[in-house]
Amino acid sequence: MIKYILLLLFTFKSFGEEIRQLDLRRSLILAENAIKKNYYLASLPFIKEAMVITKSPNEKLDEVIDRVLEVVGLAQFRFLPEDVLINSNSLFSKVVLAKKLIDSKKINDAKDIITDINDSHYIASLAYQIRGTIQMLTSEFDSARNSYKQCVTVAQKRKKQYKKSDTRYEYFEFIESTCDISIARAYYKEGKFIEALNEYSKVDMRSYLFPSSLLESAWTLYRLEDYQTSIGRTIAFRAPFLKDYFYPETEQLIAMSFFKICHWDEVKDTLKYFDDKHYNNARALIKYLDKNTLKESKVL
Repeated sequence: MIKYILLLLFTFKSFGEEIRQLDLRRSLILAENAIKKNYYLASLPFIKEAMVITKSPNEKLDEVIDRVLEVVGLAQFRFLPEDVLINSNSLFSKVVLAKKLIDSKKINDAKDIITDINDSHYIASLAYQIRGTIQMLTSEFDSARNSYKQCVTVAQKRKKQYKKSDTRYEYFEFIESTCDISIARAYYKEGKFIEALNEYSKVDMRSYLFPSSLLESAWTLYRLEDYQTSIGRTIAFRAPFLKDYFYPETEQLIAMSFFKICHWDEVKDTLKYFDDKHYNNARALIKYLDKNTLKESKVL
């Protein structure tokens, strides 16, 4: 009797596996048909269905994921659960999973996700950036800087494949800039302020992150007790070419630097400048948030 029960269970298990494989093939066929017609977004439900069905990495599925996410972007996988993403060997899936694990403070788990990176992959530069972030969080500063340098190199090569008017050129230029400034941030976090300052000085003025590098270099100078140069860097945010950037923290740093060199009148002037510039806008924002009953107003 037990023999027949075991045979029956085995039969049901085998039948269930066959059904699962049929469902997987069906989902992949439907996804590929949509892709052939350039309906990339329409293929996503079938791809996600296939990812849920499969219990282990599937090479064909990973190829489809790579083709589609190169067009539609990573955001489409943002809400997939970790136990679904873990079954894919696509670098897109791994990057999304690593970011989710970082956000969940599962740094050691994230560290095991992005190991081998194929430099020719579309998002190899982003993968290096994520790996560098993980290494920064685990205080592996030399490794982090190496990852960021690889990110810069790969992003530079990739962006050259596109015209400057192409959004993909801008995308890889932004990744390049982010990794570039991250090298300086790794030195800063390690407490190597001279090295950090040298790296900040390499950030191109045309970079998206030049204003951030300017402020961060000013903080570095403050840590080096070079208060007057720090003031010079932060005062630049009052110049017309930086007026559209919102960095209220600069006035705090200016006031702190003046305080350190005992320029009391300048401290008071800076605080007054801050109030005149930001107080009314802050009150207007609080009023708007209160009117719309948003929780963020309580933070302000």
